Amino acid sequence: MKMNNSWLIVLIILFTNCRSFNKKIDVDNHGVNLIWDFSNEKKYVYSLATSISSEFKTSKDSPLLKSTIVQSGNVLVKVKSNQLADFSITDLKSEYKWFKKDGTLKDSSSVIIPTTTIKDIGQNGVFGESETDMYFKLLMPLPSSKIHKGETYKVPLKFSLDDYPKLFNKGFNTITFAKIKTIQGRKCAVLNGLFDISNLSNIKELEGHYSQKITGVATYYFDIGKHCFLGVDINILENSLNNLKIQKSKLPGAYYMLSRYVIKIRLNGITDLLELS
Repeated sequence: MKMNNSWLIVLIILFTNCRSFNKKIDVDNHGVNLIWDFSNEKKYVYSLATSISSEFKTSKDSPLLKSTIVQSGNVLVKVKSNQLADFSITDLKSEYKWFKKDGTLKDSSSVIIPTTTIKDIGQNGVFGESETDMYFKLLMPLPSSKIHKGETYKVPLKFSLDDYPKLFNKGFNTITFAKIKTIQGRKCAVLNGLFDISNLSNIKELEGHYSQKITGVATYYFDIGKHCFLGVDINILENSLNNLKIQKSKLPGAYYMLSRYVIKIRLNGITDLLELS
């Protein structure tokens, strides 16, 4: 009887594990919870590369000029003992180039941008409403609940304008769980994002016309087994037109600007902080 009971227990355990395993990989029937693994202290290290190419006019009749910005740095997700994480952008170097109307280089400069951090984010990746929060919402958005293939969720976004910080442009990143794909031996959820940010708020201090439309696409690769992003590719087009008259300020601004953003994020590694202590 003891032997039979032992075998019965083993069979129950094996059966339970098999059911659990099948449930994890049966995305079509059960969906999947796309959440971070913040179960123990660790650090996710990502590379961040951004390029911005712009063409602009400073007035209606001025020549069309061009500029570029190239940025490189890191995105760090540091998980703490309370199972919350700090999200940071570190070591971000920006290189600027401005060109004359004939296309030759006019000026260039480079700067190291100070580290920016958002503290105490939970495993569901819900961010706040600050400008930095919005940037992370753009870079690493997750659904608020279990999602099935083919389903869509919306991430609200709101960005203030550089020249007019009281003026906001609002919209959504509409994300679809497109498919499961194996990348570098890892089973990943492929999420396709579609940006439409064109709901511009108006304020009384501004007179004249301002239009800004931000559109674009993104692909997010989320590792289902490791519960983290494996990579992100974002392409955004920003088109703005400005003939505003500022009552309480003399900020210059550009009359017309068309900018193309290309953002690339890749997972470099996961460091177990407990092993280092």
